[in-house]
Parts: sequence; structure tokens; C-alpha cells
Amino acid sequence: MYNKCVLSSKRCADTNTTIPKGTLHVQELQEAELTLFRIVQQHVFPEVLENLRKGNDQWKKTKHSRSFDMLGPTLSNGLLRVGGRLELASISEYAKHPIILPGRRHLTDLLIVKVHRDVGHSGMSHTWSEIRQKF
Repeated sequence: MYNKCVLSSKRCADTNTTIPKGTLHVQELQEAELTLFRIVQQHVFPEVLENLRKGNDQWKKTKHSRSFDMLGPTLSNGLLRVGGRLELASISEYAKHPIILPGRRHLTDLLIVKVHRDVGHSGMSHTWSEIRQKF
């Protein structure tokens, strides 16, 4: 179900372009996934995104301020990410600054189910460990 959601977002995002038939490339799937995350973040955290785009700390006065206080959110390619002190660490960008996803959203639930299946139904701790490497 998560894959169908990602595929349909890629096809819907480019309404002015002709979508070639056939298989999708890895890069196209990754772009579609990031597009979905941007859409969900814009829907759930519009004030935080707007204030970070303007370059001010006014997100602290929004209804999400308690959730974001410890995260120190940053904006990267239109995505809310966790800030931090890991700039010089030799780990992936996702590990340095994981994408912030809201809880209790359909896309988030689909992502959890997908990762659970990808890790072979290995259990809750393994699933959360895999998810936290990127989100």
C-alpha cells in the first residue's frame, strides 16, 4: 500500500509532463517519497515551515512548539529535519538530520507497515530501529 501511495504521488506531482510507461527508477521512487513527506509536513506543520523559510524562530509560538523544542528543526530541500550537532559526523544525511514525520497520519502508518515487512516481521524493536535511521 505504501508503494502504491509513493507511485501515485510521482504520477500526480508532474501533471504537466508526460509520464513514460514502464518501470520506475530508484531515483524517481525516492523523489516521490520525499514529495509525499513534503505534502504531509505542509499539511500538519504549515506555521513551522513558513517561519523556518522566513528564517525566524517564531515556530516556538506555534501549537507544535513543545514537540519541536528538543528537535531544533531545520529546513533542508523543503523538508523539516531534526537539527543537531552532527554536521561533521561521517554518517549519512538521514542519520544526521532525520526527517520529521507526524504521528497518527495515514502515510506514517503505511511507512511503519512497509518497514515492518521489509525487515521480515522481525519485531517492534527492529522495526523502530530501522525507521529511526531515516526518520
